[in-house]
Amino acid sequence: MGADKDSKKGHMYQAQRWVRMFYLFIIPAVAIPALMWVLPWRPDGETWLSWFQRSGAIMIVLALAAEFPVLNLFQVLNPSGYVSLDFTPVEERYCRYPRRMSIAVFAVGSLGTLISAYGDLLFELGLYWIWIR
Repeated sequence: MGADKDSKKGHMYQAQRWVRMFYLFIIPAVAIPALMWVLPWRPDGETWLSWFQRSGAIMIVLALAAEFPVLNLFQVLNPSGYVSLDFTPVEERYCRYPRRMSIAVFAVGSLGTLISAYGDLLFELGLYWIWIR
């Protein structure tokens, strides 16, 4: 009975660890472009828009790194082979996380791609439409 309880706790701990690691990647992926948008610091020779545009590449790399914990959480929730343990508490708590996390990775990666490719144009287009009105 004691080994069973420790094993369940271990799976819960593993799931929590992968969710935390996901947030460790996805929060900076969103925060870095936001900070580059707000902070006045930039290297010499870089325009503000090109510096913001470079943040899209960082966003993509961090979004791709955030997919690693998603896959590992999926493996924790769907172990291969016969499992004699009751995963109900872990499944109840984390069953929807992999799908939502994958959607977040896709959204952040797509936004990073847009920023990386068209970051300078998106801003200029936005100012153009605001200026006309």
